[in-house]
Amino acid sequence: MKIRSILKYVSLFAFTFATQLHATYPDQEQYKEIYDSLRQSDHSWAKRFVDIYDQINKGNKEDLKNLTDKIEEVLDGKEPESISLKVIEKLEKDKALSIDLKTMLVGEDKKASDHWPLFTGLGKMIGTPQFTGMYEDAIARINHDSDILFDVNRKGLFGNQFPVLKTIGLHALLTLRGLNTLSGDDAEDIRSILNIYSPNVIFDDAPNSKKIAQDISLSDTSSNGIVTLWKPSATYEFGGNDASHLIWDCSSLEAFITDCPWRFSTLHQEMAWRHQMGEINLNTMATDISENMWHEFNDKFQAVYADEELKEMDIIVQRKYRFSDNVSCSGHTGFFVGNDPVNVNNILLAESNRFDDKSYEGIGIRSVPLHRESDEDFYWRTFVLRQK
Repeated sequence: MKIRSILKYVSLFAFTFATQLHATYPDQEQYKEIYDSLRQSDHSWAKRFVDIYDQINKGNKEDLKNLTDKIEEVLDGKEPESISLKVIEKLEKDKALSIDLKTMLVGEDKKASDHWPLFTGLGKMIGTPQFTGMYEDAIARINHDSDILFDVNRKGLFGNQFPVLKTIGLHALLTLRGLNTLSGDDAEDIRSILNIYSPNVIFDDAPNSKKIAQDISLSDTSSNGIVTLWKPSATYEFGGNDASHLIWDCSSLEAFITDCPWRFSTLHQEMAWRHQMGEINLNTMATDISENMWHEFNDKFQAVYADEELKEMDIIVQRKYRFSDNVSCSGHTGFFVGNDPVNVNNILLAESNRFDDKSYEGIGIRSVPLHRESDEDFYWRTFVLRQK
């Protein structure tokens, strides 16, 4: 089997994604000193964040190595070109089924809210009108370098490249072994090597969705009829909260790192901040969180104004509001780990995040404005929560 040089790999990968990268990936090497300082920090949250960061880097690399090792076990002298069409057909079939599944979740079954990590993850696999998804990216990668089918264990990767190569490796392995899906005893050893993947169960009260999902290659239908869809990831899933597979979104990662007894959102963080600052009274409001849970949250975090001097591992919460009705409609959060030495208006945020343009995915450090600019439709507010 031929192994391409790293330089050729990088050039091919850059060619494949050249039309989709609209932002500069924040090279984590530039933050090496910050990661080192977090490892030496006395703050338990800092130590936990960098430990998770190291686990994810290790897990992503192990996923690709495990897949390549499994593929090598069943090569039997085959050439990449001989199976590339079959793998591409499998990817195209899965994309069509995933589109049908996503449509079903917001149509007949009307379970999108209950399947939120699955629903948003399917969007990542399928793509958007502006950006291709992982199925198309995997097909493009194979078309430019069919050797990738037999060796997904490449170096110098970041973000979105990990789940794309995991997608290729799994589909190649299933094709070589003559398996339709990850179901059954024949695929048990494959399921056992999946580290950073998002396993989403299709609920019994969504029967039409289950029928579609069980035909997708990365699905696993158990003997008692439970259908699980395994989505390749680099750790970030919007709505995700699965520490056993290192799957989080921005706020669930914070809940895990801070040992909060319940999984909060940026809206919960905003409401707690405003309650402590006297803007609202949670004791008189109907919310989805119990009174005891609010007490637990307020006992753990102290509201701080964003213009005060920030401290290591302060939680930065940025929420977006509509000018038309002042309703808070979305947000993001991360840990403060320093000021940007280049841009005085920016801070360095330790976060879990993903951009549709493929420029960023996973856990890392990124420079962001402390106060985000408004446009004609929306404005932003920044809230700070500190460990008590």
